[in-house]
Amino acid sequence: MSPSLVSYRINWWQLAVGVAFWCAFYAVMLQEVFILDWTTAFLESLGTNFILGLSLVVSLRGLQYYQPSGDRVLTIIIAAAVLSAIVMAGDKYLFSLLSESDQVLERMNRSMFFHGGFAFLANAAALSLTMQWNQLKDQQGLQTRRDEAERLSKEAELLRLRHQLQPHFLFNSLNSINALINSKPEAARRMVH
Repeated sequence: MSPSLVSYRINWWQLAVGVAFWCAFYAVMLQEVFILDWTTAFLESLGTNFILGLSLVVSLRGLQYYQPSGDRVLTIIIAAAVLSAIVMAGDKYLFSLLSESDQVLERMNRSMFFHGGFAFLANAAALSLTMQWNQLKDQQGLQTRRDEAERLSKEAELLRLRHQLQPHFLFNSLNSINALINSKPEAARRMVH
């Protein structure tokens, strides 16, 4: 029997702490790589990660209802590319709302491909891991059904053997009584009782 899948329950406070640490790390990375001021880096980190989080939720929810067949790698690449393009478009729109300064918008535009590349990698990883998880769950369910079918088959075989054994035992008993009737009638009566 295959080992059961680990079920993990996410605590909301753990998720919130993880998201806060990730947004802070992403802001530091943006500030260091693109030489942004801290406020801009932090706002850009929050906006990008919010839109990225929405794209991840959409993609993972979609896989609950649709499991692609055929070339899964191509499906993952196309879906991740579409979702990263949506993240980039959402970032551009969100940043145009947040700042009217052309200098800030120009610096944010420089980081768009960084956001898009990261969104592509995050969505591709999430999609492939979810597909693998679903495939593992399907295989575990199939193995469970096989084990159950094998158990039922063994039970049916035992029942069939029992039914064969009972008439055989009765036949042997009657045959022994019949043999004793001629030679030892008293022993035959005891055997019948």
